[in-house]
Amino acid sequence: VAFKSGGTAFVTASLTDTDRRALEQARLDLVADAMAYGRLQTPLWSALTVICFSGIVPGLSGGLDAMLGFWLVAQCAAGYVLHLAYEYWPRGRAVGPFGISRRFAYAAAYAVAGLGWGLMPAATLTPDNLMALSLTAVTLIGVLAVYSSRITPSTEVYLTAVTAFMIASAPAFALCGGDNGLYVAFIGPVWVAMGAAPALKLSRRIGDMIETRFQNEALLAEHERSRVAAEEANRAKSNFLANISHELRTPLNAIIGFSDVMREGLFGRLDARYQSYAEDIHGSGEHLLSLINDLLDIAKIEAGRMAIVPEAFSPADEVQQVARLIGPKARDKRQTVSVALANAPAEMLADMRAFKQIALNIAGNAVKFTQAGGAIEIGVRDENGDAVLWVRDNGPGIPADRIAALFKPFERVDNAYSGAAGGTGLGLSLVKALAGLHGGTVTLESEVGDGTLVSVRFPGASRAAPQALAA
Repeated sequence: VAFKSGGTAFVTASLTDTDRRALEQARLDLVADAMAYGRLQTPLWSALTVICFSGIVPGLSGGLDAMLGFWLVAQCAAGYVLHLAYEYWPRGRAVGPFGISRRFAYAAAYAVAGLGWGLMPAATLTPDNLMALSLTAVTLIGVLAVYSSRITPSTEVYLTAVTAFMIASAPAFALCGGDNGLYVAFIGPVWVAMGAAPALKLSRRIGDMIETRFQNEALLAEHERSRVAAEEANRAKSNFLANISHELRTPLNAIIGFSDVMREGLFGRLDARYQSYAEDIHGSGEHLLSLINDLLDIAKIEAGRMAIVPEAFSPADEVQQVARLIGPKARDKRQTVSVALANAPAEMLADMRAFKQIALNIAGNAVKFTQAGGAIEIGVRDENGDAVLWVRDNGPGIPADRIAALFKPFERVDNAYSGAAGGTGLGLSLVKALAGLHGGTVTLESEVGDGTLVSVRFPGASRAAPQALAA
């Protein structure tokens, strides 16, 4: 169900029949909470009233008589009826003994209670006793106020109680209160009707609040179902990628191996055309294997099946090795590759394979997306106990509105900016995932035409050189 308020659109969940039944039970639960007190308060307040009218308070009545005693017994019986309704139709039970619904049981119980309080004037009034009339009227006004505040969540129960109250009280005032009682008997129903109007309005508001709660719970439940379904779909996707990647690796390794044998001419030289084909097969196989390896790593991370194995190693050695590995491709594009190790920690504690893979990914991206003749710098530094790996290039840069998206799988910079072809868009997402396993972060700073700087921080991984510690 969609609606607008103040120009803003809202969406609420429609209530099913089951929800509506639950809504009614929630209303009755609020009545049950009031009933837990009412079953005790009815006889107790009635006993206090009888004491006041028994002659202890001068001027109220001529003393304790059979009518007061009868009324007190009736009120105790009403309290017991409320108790039975509370015990046999408790919270959460829609139907109780004999197949009677909870709403009917509560309405019947409060009808008995309303009749009991309505008979109070018959027990307490004598003709022309204005003091007794006033106290009786005030007491019954208080009873109606309690009903209006406690049992209005269920309109049916409230109206039943008030109707029973009026059926008993109006004749009792008229017959037992003299001229003043007759006046109250006529004016009382009008006053009660005026008081019932805001009480019913309160009932509707309480119902609206309960319904809103149900709608919110329905939305939350739907959100939870969607979240669970999305997680299951993502888990299934990750498991599929992990399994299919394993299945693809075996034939790919054979393709790469045999194409390498062919291009090297181990069993005889090939002519120029077949030599070119063998080179293409080998290069394509290597590219596909690299893609599958990245997919497998991402799938493992998303499925929670990849664990890092921290070990102490020299980050400077690994950075130098990465520089050597990307060297051939950089030379093909007449790029210069330099390393910056002046502030490098002597050792760092991290997963060495993951560190190298991170460095290869961001350095490989720098080579791939930097123009011919460009410059690439790779470094690692100690920064307050953190090890920071970084790669800077002077390539074409990345638009600011594209940076955030690059850390999602299969996102790539448009070739109009990079001038490069190829790439799957997995590199930076894998870098972010591997850094996250270390509790680290990845930052990318770039401007169009002014190069790119990628930094990966490994918290608490740096182990500075002894002389640095001594200093």
